[in-house]
Amino acid sequence: MTDHLTLDPAITPGQDDNPLSEREMDVAQLLATGASNSEIARDLSISPGTVKVHIRNIFDKLQVSSRTEASMLLVQRGWLTVPGLTPVTPASGDAPAPVPPLDDRPARPVLWQVLWMLGALVLTMGALWTPTLLAQPAASLDLLTDAESVALGQPELEPQARWDTRTPLPQARSRLALAEWDNRLYVAGGETDAAVTDQVLAYDLESNTWEALAPLPQPLANSSAAALADHLYVAGGNTGADDGYAVRATLEVYSMADDTWLDPVNLPNPLTGAA
Repeated sequence: MTDHLTLDPAITPGQDDNPLSEREMDVAQLLATGASNSEIARDLSISPGTVKVHIRNIFDKLQVSSRTEASMLLVQRGWLTVPGLTPVTPASGDAPAPVPPLDDRPARPVLWQVLWMLGALVLTMGALWTPTLLAQPAASLDLLTDAESVALGQPELEPQARWDTRTPLPQARSRLALAEWDNRLYVAGGETDAAVTDQVLAYDLESNTWEALAPLPQPLANSSAAALADHLYVAGGNTGADDGYAVRATLEVYSMADDTWLDPVNLPNPLTGAA
């Protein structure tokens, strides 16, 4: 660290009523250079906590409240000297004038700093607005015609996805089993307003028509369905109120080629409402 304040060689701690100890003068010497607590601790090989204690003792003994006041008072009384600065020695018998509190407010920015900040602001705004300005189309130079700037003819409309109403089920139902195969939707069982049904229907996506198929071996609701290799598989489900809503453990198999139901296969456990 350069430009250290140094102890006046003609004055030692303890002379001229200096209330500070030798260690406190070592701290004050570094304190006057603007060193931080960590830097003082490193230079003097002590802990930052010890530095804080010394600084508090310096403030108490000198009756000051800031580092600047302490440094100025030590220089004014000749206990510290600054290279190139001659301390003012009070006339004998005259009490030293009280040191006015110094203003700790930060210095105002100089002109070049203000100009630098304004320039940086202008460059930042320019960088933000340049892409927008470049993206704007250039105005037509010919103000008497729009032939080169306007596309004549029918506007091009982009198709948008929408819902279309298709042929509804012959009868409203819920809790049905549904599967798709070869562009056809297969609906098996479910609940109608009357009861659980065994009706099986197939919907052709191309012709938009429903076709009645061979009914389930028994009415079922809440079954799960899947289609594979021209066969429809209906797993589990439950019967209607007449049978006490019994949960089934069968896998019904339907042959699409023959429109018949094959012998069922037993599931490991009864199943209803499965996904």
